[in-house]
Amino acid sequence: MSSTTKALVCHKGILYLQTAIQGAFLELGERLYEMESKNYYLDLGYSSFREYTESPEVIVGYRTARRLVDVYSTFRLEYDVDTVSLVEAGYSKLDIIRTHVTETNLPDLIASAKTLSRDDLKIYISEQYDKIIRPQINWEWIADLLYSGQGKNEYLEAKKRIGEWRQK
Repeated sequence: MSSTTKALVCHKGILYLQTAIQGAFLELGERLYEMESKNYYLDLGYSSFREYTESPEVIVGYRTARRLVDVYSTFRLEYDVDTVSLVEAGYSKLDIIRTHVTETNLPDLIASAKTLSRDDLKIYISEQYDKIIRPQINWEWIADLLYSGQGKNEYLEAKKRIGEWRQK
C-alpha cells in the first residue's frame, strides 16, 4: 500500500470517528436531559443533577453536562433540527450559536456552524448578532458643566449614569 493510500485510509478513519464522536455527544446530551428532567439522579442516590454529573462514576462535569443538555433541548426539542445537520455542525459550534438562534435565523446559523471554524463562527456571531448599541456621551457638555461652576446636580447625575454605564 502506498503512502498516499495509507494517508487516505487514516484520513477516512479520522472523519468516521469525528462523526461518531459528534453523534455520541448528541446522544449523551439526550440521556443527560432525560436524567435531569425526570430526576433519575435521585433514584441513584444523588441529591442534585450537579452532584450526579460531577461524581467519579460519571465524570462529565456539570458545565459540560449543562452544555450538552442545552444543545440537545434547543436544537432537537425546541427546533427539531435533524440529527445529520447537528452532527455535521458539531456540538461545540452548536453551543456557540445556541443563545443566538431563533426560528428566523436557524438555517443561517446551522449552515454557518457547518462551514466555519469555531473562531470564525464566533467572529460571525459577534458581527451579525452581538451588535451592542452604546450610548453617545457628550463629553463637551460634561466638561462645560464641570468647569463652568453651574449645574452641579446635573453634573453629579451625569457622572452617576456614566459610572453605571461603564459597569455594564
